[in-house]
This record gives sequence, structure tokens and C-alpha cells, in this order.
Amino acid sequence: MALSGSFYKYPVNNFGLYCTWSATQSVTGNYSDVTLKVYLKYYTISVGSRSDSTVSINGVSETYTAAAISDDVAGYDTTLLKTYTVRVNHNSNGTKTGVALSASWRFSGTYSGTSIGTITALGVCKSLYR
Repeated sequence: MALSGSFYKYPVNNFGLYCTWSATQSVTGNYSDVTLKVYLKYYTISVGSRSDSTVSINGVSETYTAAAISDDVAGYDTTLLKTYTVRVNHNSNGTKTGVALSASWRFSGTYSGTSIGTITALGVCKSLYR
């Protein structure tokens, strides 16, 4: 059983959202605290803050403000946009399957000649159990 993983959405090669998740379980409490970290991966970029970014774990969503990024140094880089934790209750038998994970960030511009609006990355934590 994996208690961590990753997923991503790159509309253009190596530009987009890279997400990691991890889960910390409580056997006695019959739940897992699932943490999602959302990163923007890019080569060079200059964008203002975004107040309409979203993140969701198991249907529990939050809208947050992603800070402005200005990086003109050549070379690939990543910036942490958001860390988000949700407590996910397990079923009475201690299992929990199919925990949906998602993150979105609006670019609304052109990157490497490609017009890009909102980038949405989707993932799933297939199985949590005590």
C-alpha cells in the first residue's frame, strides 16, 4: 500500500503543475490525514498573483491565492504554490479507496508558443487502510 505518490499536468513540455501527496494514518482514529503539495514547474516565467487557484482532497476544496512568480534565470525550476491537508475518515472496516485529488492554477497566457488557460491536474490515492 502506497502512502505517497505524485501526479502532474504539463500543457507544454515541463511547464505545468506537479503535485505530490502523502498520508499519515491513525489506526485508533480510523482516519488518514492526506497532504497535497502543489508545485508549478517552469523554465522561465513572470506572472502576477492568482486569487482563483483551487485544491481539493476527497471532495473537500479550497480556493487560495497563489503568489506572483518572477524568475528569468535560465533552467528548470519549481515553486511551491500550496500545501493542503484534509482528514479522510476510513470506512468501518478500516479501508478507504479512491480518494480524489486535484489542483488548478490559471495561467491565461502563452508559453512556448502555446496558449494556456487554467491548468488542472487530477490524481487519486487508490487505497488507504489501517
